[in-house]
Amino acid sequence: MKRESILDRARREHAEKNGSGKIPHLERGEIGKAENTVTSPRWPDPVCVSDLTQTAADVEFLWHGCIARRHTTMLSALMKCGKSTFLGHLLRSLQSGEPFAGRATKETRTLVVSEESQSIWIRRRDALELDGHLFVMSRPMLGRPNFGDWSDFLGHIEGRAIERKCDLVVIDTISAFAPWKSENDSAEVMGTMTPLNRLTEAGLGVLVFHHIGKSDGSEGRAARGSTALAGAVDVLLEMRRHKPDVLADRRRVLKGLSRFEETPEEIVVTLREDGGGYDCEGDRRAVAARELNALLLDVLPDESPGLRADQIHELMSTDDRPKRGAVMAALKVGAAAGQWTSAGTGLRGSPMRFWKH
Repeated sequence: MKRESILDRARREHAEKNGSGKIPHLERGEIGKAENTVTSPRWPDPVCVSDLTQTAADVEFLWHGCIARRHTTMLSALMKCGKSTFLGHLLRSLQSGEPFAGRATKETRTLVVSEESQSIWIRRRDALELDGHLFVMSRPMLGRPNFGDWSDFLGHIEGRAIERKCDLVVIDTISAFAPWKSENDSAEVMGTMTPLNRLTEAGLGVLVFHHIGKSDGSEGRAARGSTALAGAVDVLLEMRRHKPDVLADRRRVLKGLSRFEETPEEIVVTLREDGGGYDCEGDRRAVAARELNALLLDVLPDESPGLRADQIHELMSTDDRPKRGAVMAALKVGAAAGQWTSAGTGLRGSPMRFWKH
């Protein structure tokens, strides 16, 4: 059967409305007018910028600067980098509204769509004492959906989240459920990400997890696949090991790119030895400064007359010894801050020497 055009439908509906068998001639400029008399508009009306309200400008952060209601965040990391551990501790903080990684949270009810089994979630629940603030949809698909199925699935998630009075939906990972055939195809990526708007427009925050590509990438380009992924979200977080070659290092670096000024550019977080949570260590520069200070305190003499910067540099371990200029700069900063004592002007005949108090 030939598909009825908008023009033909408008003519037919006009004739039916007026009780006439005669279908009038409508010019194309009248099509929209005729169509809107019988159907409600599918799309929102534009709003004058002067009519935008302060309420719309207010952003309700669930994790300050990183996750917000009515907005989408994507966190990307290499496989087995600790995403699941990170998520588990984030969920525990969100259920009570306790700070996480040095940033405030709000008490939050969460629905997680997970690629992990219920067995793994039972272990995580018991280990972290997760409670009734959390709902899990474990491995809900038996195959990759098409784009229609994906839209229906997001509608299902929206309904279940609203029924349970959730504030946040987590999808871990987006690639496990996405309908795209290729995550490198920007059109298919946008076809996957845009329907997430139905969740944000329902007042929910959305957090999607994804993987960093094998080769990693420059700032904002680390996520595997098309750069349309990063462009489709409001907050982009990239998680890496602090020292990639040291698997025992419990520190992770989070870099943030965002539409919000509240999003941190970089923070280093450390998983506590007992696995009880994460501590914020500042950015990498602050961490490096503390590490260097610790190395200096190991080699500084206890008493005057102390040692010159070049002598101190030679005493440091060759495995992690920084450049001589960095050592000198750190010695001066530490002396000025009162962390150790110095003497000498640094001019010829009066070299600067340093020692502990």
